[in-house]
Amino acid sequence: MNIIGLYTNVNASACLLKSGQIVAVGEEERFNRIKANWTKSLPIQSIKYVLSEGHMTLDDIDYIAIGWDLNKYPDFMNSYVNKNLQGRSEIDKIIHDVNISHWNPDYFKFRLEISLSKAGVKGKMPEIRFLNHHLTHAASTFYLSPFSEATVITVDGSGEENATCVWKGSGDFLEKIHEINVPNSLGWFYSAITEYIGFKAYSGEGKTMGLAPYGNDVKEIREALEKIIQIEGHNYTIDPSYIYFSDRTHSFKFTDKLVRLLGQPPRKHGEEFTQFHKDVAFVTQDLLEEAVTNIVNYGVKETGFRNVCVAGGVGMNCKMNGKIQNMEEVDDVFVIPPSSDNGTSIGAALALYAEEGYGCRDYELEHVYYGPKYKPSEIEKILRYTKVPHVLCQDAERKAAELIYENNIVAWYQGAMEIGSRALGNRSILANPLNQNMKDKINHDVKHREAFRPFCPSMLEEDAPFYLDGIKSAPYMIVAYDALPGIKELLPSVVHHDNSVRPQTVTEDSNWRYWNLINEFKKLSGHGVVLNTSFNIAGEPIVCTPQEAIRCFYGTGIDYLFIGDYMIAKKWGRGI
Repeated sequence: MNIIGLYTNVNASACLLKSGQIVAVGEEERFNRIKANWTKSLPIQSIKYVLSEGHMTLDDIDYIAIGWDLNKYPDFMNSYVNKNLQGRSEIDKIIHDVNISHWNPDYFKFRLEISLSKAGVKGKMPEIRFLNHHLTHAASTFYLSPFSEATVITVDGSGEENATCVWKGSGDFLEKIHEINVPNSLGWFYSAITEYIGFKAYSGEGKTMGLAPYGNDVKEIREALEKIIQIEGHNYTIDPSYIYFSDRTHSFKFTDKLVRLLGQPPRKHGEEFTQFHKDVAFVTQDLLEEAVTNIVNYGVKETGFRNVCVAGGVGMNCKMNGKIQNMEEVDDVFVIPPSSDNGTSIGAALALYAEEGYGCRDYELEHVYYGPKYKPSEIEKILRYTKVPHVLCQDAERKAAELIYENNIVAWYQGAMEIGSRALGNRSILANPLNQNMKDKINHDVKHREAFRPFCPSMLEEDAPFYLDGIKSAPYMIVAYDALPGIKELLPSVVHHDNSVRPQTVTEDSNWRYWNLINEFKKLSGHGVVLNTSFNIAGEPIVCTPQEAIRCFYGTGIDYLFIGDYMIAKKWGRGI
């Protein structure tokens, strides 16, 4: 059976599932170059990509699975909203009506079919199936996890009426055992504060998480925020009048009532961060962790399963995931790398495959390299066309390691692109983690972003226990660990202010070329660790094509670019 899974809003994506195996995953932002696909365009280019990778047309596809249950629109959702979201302003009602019109199933089918036809996608339109959004989140993480049984937690802004769900995962089955519905949304709460302190909701939450360690637990701020979120055991409630249902003059994502509550005007983009902003971030992060760990504790008790799977946009919070990992009630944690809505295309395909009676447990996620790749001949053709000076480098890993050891910033473009927001060694910018100035240098000269933002290490999996407490395997940079004593001083550019680290552990089997580069760096430095950040600048998606890699290289402070077996330098010499 061949299934295309789709998510069709912000973070739109497509997945091709063939006989229960992932063939390819495309994220629309990588093709249209609009970060997170904020225009909400249908993932047509992603569909074309996954069909091409599978050597298929639509005639070969049995179903298209959508990671949102459009059958609930408009009747069920209108009824739910009118009953449970009372007190909305007139503008909120208008916004709801505009949004809900796009989810009409008949309109969606018409729009998708016309868009595919215009794009030249061949074949007859297969049957479209709509699936519960949180089910597709749960499927994406549980079915790809190493666990045959698990407690599954899905947390995001909203999916239909759901905001948080707890699932019992066993074999091929997922059973929902608890739900918390909008307006009680942890995603809404965290996004509102994210925008209040000057970042963009639904994309800047990682910045809030990164700012939080610089803050303190201020009593007055905690008392204020606890008027928005009330946590009672494994349940919590959100007062929506601070987020949506009141007058708004500053933002779509929070109300004037929240501004009055916190007593200071919201920070504007570009303004300096005060200790107040850092303290607000700290308390917000702490409240999120308290709510979610309470839910996990409840889920483990109810299911009896001590392994935990996490998905949903809130699952991108690696500090929270680290808290879950360290719970006494939890044995191990798996978080799907594309935990946000981009992962629900995978989950939709898997959930429908299971719904059709097929087993989903023969497949465990071993890597995330399901994106586009380019042949050496294609890369060479592009380099010649762009007239970029380049050399063939037969020992690229060793040469790159030498340059990194000499404190150069190196872009590393190899093989198939990663899915998800983390660069994991194929579309990466690499640097020396032992250099205490490297974090500031890359933030300023390359990424063009806030100075406090941390960077992550990629490390040889066999060496990880020498640096991090309690680590075994962490291949996806999505769970935070504490550095062992003395490591912050040893690796200052990859250990955060609070001594936390968001690592990628690399094995020779998962990415032999990247493993070899890190191992060559170890021969020079004594440490099998490199600083790794995504190959892009702030506000842009990770580079996808060789042309984009070249453009980013020349538009930033990167010193060298390795693209396949070719090397490009800004300064030639020293035997290069």
